Order: sequence, then structure tokens, then C-alpha cells
Amino acid sequence: MSRYDGRASDPGSYRERRGAEIVIATPGRLFDMLESHHTNLRRVTYLVLDEADRMMDMGFDQQIRKIVSQILPDRQTLYWSATWPKEVEQLAMQFLFNPYKVIVGSIDLKANLAIHQQVRCIYIYCFTVMVVE
Repeated sequence: MSRYDGRASDPGSYRERRGAEIVIATPGRLFDMLESHHTNLRRVTYLVLDEADRMMDMGFDQQIRKIVSQILPDRQTLYWSATWPKEVEQLAMQFLFNPYKVIVGSIDLKANLAIHQQVRCIYIYCFTVMVVE
């Protein structure tokens, strides 16, 4: 199943509606697909939540709960997070059974909000892509 910019490769196809074994999506996009019944998560057995702390900061916790509730309970679940605030840990503990916690670095690691980032475009390349069939 391929979906980008809200469009499916074959909208409404049987393959898409029956679900997929592998789904890579942002919580918002996946939630929209589930709500519109374009797909389901009945065949998913492995769940990875990357940047769980950032997703919580952005208010995706309710969507994550609804997404996880549609995946089989015998799934394997991985949470990846640079920081591990109490909110992320509480959410994780609702979905994990007998979890292992691997910590690299300090357990008290916090996000540094004082960093100011700038992106500067030095060179801009414009080119045309031609497809020959």
C-alpha cells in the first residue's frame, strides 16, 4: 500500500482496505486513514513509535491511543525517545507487557530548548527531470 499527500496509489482498492503488515506513517495521517476506513491494522504485529516524546509534545497522545487499540494485543512494541518524560513512560506502560528499558547516557536527559537553529541556503540548484517510457 502506498499513500502520500492523502492520496492512495489505488484509492479504495481491496488490498488497501484489507490492511497491511507494514505501515510507516505519521500518527495524524494514519489516524485519518483509519477513521475513513481506508485501511486497518489487524495484520500489524510490530509497532515502533519513534520520537514518542515529540509526539506527546505535539498532542498526538489521543491519536496514538486509538491507533494502538486497533493493533492486536500480542504485538511487539518499541518506543524510541531521546528523552523519557513521565508522560511518555505512562503512555508506554499502558501498551507494554513486561517491558525492557534500554538507556544510553543519563537517565535525567532533557531536551535543550535554548538551542537556536538557522537554515541558510547557500546554493540553489534547479533542474528538470525527464522520464522516458
